[in-house]
Amino acid sequence: LAMDCAAAASHAEHKLLLDDVGSLAADRGCYARILERLNPVWSSAEIDRMLDAIGVPRHGAAPVAAFVDWAMAGSAAHICCTGGCGYIGSHTVIKLIEAGFRVSVMDNLMNSSSKVLARIKELTGHDVPHFELDMCDAAGVDKLFREQQFDGVIHFAGLKAVGESVAKPLWYYRNNMYG
Repeated sequence: LAMDCAAAASHAEHKLLLDDVGSLAADRGCYARILERLNPVWSSAEIDRMLDAIGVPRHGAAPVAAFVDWAMAGSAAHICCTGGCGYIGSHTVIKLIEAGFRVSVMDNLMNSSSKVLARIKELTGHDVPHFELDMCDAAGVDKLFREQQFDGVIHFAGLKAVGESVAKPLWYYRNNMYG
């Protein structure tokens, strides 16, 4: 009888937790409260059932790690870093990723290399979307911003070589002022 009562209590607790997880899942920012409720003594199968019930895709990841990835995907601000393949831009991209932001890079690669993106992935473990686009292409920039819906922009795109700016002042002015 004691075993049946414990099993019934456990089942009722799981049902309440499942209802709680389902309601909190609507607000992915509550993932920490949900994780606190995932008692470490529960089996992986029990946690899997809960995650299945709220639709968390796992793709072979451990249950709690999959849940964190799923929860964070809906809560991180999406930042566009223009000139993100340059020296300062790429370092900023790394720091943004480390701070939990989703980051995309817009860079026309005029003074940088796409090889930087491979190094960013090596350092952070994240593939950063790259949009090879010139800031002076107003229609292209408008289209990108409509499609991506960024939460913020950090702007590092621009020409900066002093000697070249003296030799081609109008080109620098057009690029750096209109882009």
